[in-house]
Amino acid sequence: MKKKVFVAIALLLVVASAFYLIFINAEKSLQISGKAIYSPPQIMDCNDLALLNIWNSIFMEDASNINFNINSTAEECTAIAYKNKSTDTYILMLGKYRYPSSNGLGIIALRANLTKGYINSLNASLSSFVFTELKDIVSRTINTADNAVSESSSTFKIQSANLTFESDRYTFRELINQNISDYYYTALTQIRIHSNSSMNFFSFNEEYMLMNCTPLWQQINSSCRTDESFISRYNDANRCDIGPNSNYANKTFDCDFDGNGIIGNKSHMTKMNLDVDIFINGTSEINSQNFTNGKYSIEIKEGSTIRIIFVYNFSNPLNLKNISIEKQPSNSNFGYLIVSGLDVQKNILLNKINSSSSQVCIKNMHINNISEFSNYCIQTGEKLVNCPGQNSSFSCEIANNMFVISGLTSSAAREMLPKPTQISKCIEEWSCNGWTNCVDGMQSRTCADINNCNSSNNQVVSLQICTMPCISAWQCNNWTACTNNSTQTRLCTDENNCPYKTNKPIENQSCEYKSKENIGKALIFIMIALLVAAIAVVLYYLIRTLRKLSYNDF
Repeated sequence: MKKKVFVAIALLLVVASAFYLIFINAEKSLQISGKAIYSPPQIMDCNDLALLNIWNSIFMEDASNINFNINSTAEECTAIAYKNKSTDTYILMLGKYRYPSSNGLGIIALRANLTKGYINSLNASLSSFVFTELKDIVSRTINTADNAVSESSSTFKIQSANLTFESDRYTFRELINQNISDYYYTALTQIRIHSNSSMNFFSFNEEYMLMNCTPLWQQINSSCRTDESFISRYNDANRCDIGPNSNYANKTFDCDFDGNGIIGNKSHMTKMNLDVDIFINGTSEINSQNFTNGKYSIEIKEGSTIRIIFVYNFSNPLNLKNISIEKQPSNSNFGYLIVSGLDVQKNILLNKINSSSSQVCIKNMHINNISEFSNYCIQTGEKLVNCPGQNSSFSCEIANNMFVISGLTSSAAREMLPKPTQISKCIEEWSCNGWTNCVDGMQSRTCADINNCNSSNNQVVSLQICTMPCISAWQCNNWTACTNNSTQTRLCTDENNCPYKTNKPIENQSCEYKSKENIGKALIFIMIALLVAAIAVVLYYLIRTLRKLSYNDF
């Protein structure tokens, strides 16, 4: 336990001090010399000998009877050592690392007249040192630079006559920047002699960084946490000391911690202007059930009113954290519903606020606000659907003063208000081409609104039922007698009873009329002619007979 405490304190103090010295105070009173005021001994191994060499290169006090702890890995070495002598305590902290792209060394050394309570806490647990460093140091007064130099010389082997007074301390700083082969080298040395407290402070930080270092980012995911999320972070295996860009920034993702097929609960759903419950397979106790790999019917209800209904395949968890539902506010004059984060086919139900409305506008894509709808439902991606009716794969019905809309995936729909509330006056004028041939009992035609009113309230019929062509079969009776107006008639009927009378034979024609008087005269003439002929025949035979008798007499 004590060893771990030493190591933690060493790392924390070395890193914190290095950050402060290099990035915060480097610009203040820097004195640059051609030769560094301090060069640490070369540390080949992380062991007690290396720690003793560092101690002896800094402190005037020898390293006998020091207490120390060392911890090392293949890449890092941390150590801390301290010694109590009379009223003074000497502390040395060391951190060293070696990575593929850089290596560095950080040292902090101090001598202070500490209170007895602090010394006891240091012996018991060095973690208290971080919080009580300035509070438990005995006060003193150093009011000249010469006294500060003398105090520094009695403590550290690193000597400098150039101590500058700053606030409550006398300070020396030296910064060295160099290019060495393929590396950039930086070293910062600092001495601080406090004027109001009995602490003499020394620090040294150096770092070699590869000039042309290419990061090798590796993704590391945490385990799924109880809040059903995990963190994905990126670590540079080459340790180039280059901050990751946005592509490699830490990200938080959702996960199913308890493995029940549900991520989050109903409180995680984003709701605007309504409060809802979710029912899976008929139960609202969804977090106490396990739905993994099943397929269940899901209803999202506002009170007893269903707002969304769909079937979900739990081969992937249902993430309630992603679901967002927005309903129209109470002062709206039209109903709408926007559903996000639920990209499955579903039915949604929205309020029918206007008693005369009979249409909805569907926007089957992700939107953030109802203002993204156009006024007349004419933008790309918008579908105007009559209720009841259908447009493409979307259908709408009206039930219990609600619009029931089917066929949506990404979902947003709004009630369309009737004229004149919503649409400016525009008189539709429809023009149509001819009907197509009758096929399977139907025929169609193409119609367009010449005035482009972008409405279909008075749209003419473009599809109708039809029958196949009918061929007439005419049958006619005999002609009547010729009348005195020289005409005669007959009756013709279509045995197929076709609705269109085509190719019908004529039913009237002219004729030569003969009256009854002429007929009588003709008959008398014929009778006289026959009578004359008969008399002539009789006379012929009579004369012939007489002649025969005369011959016989002779």
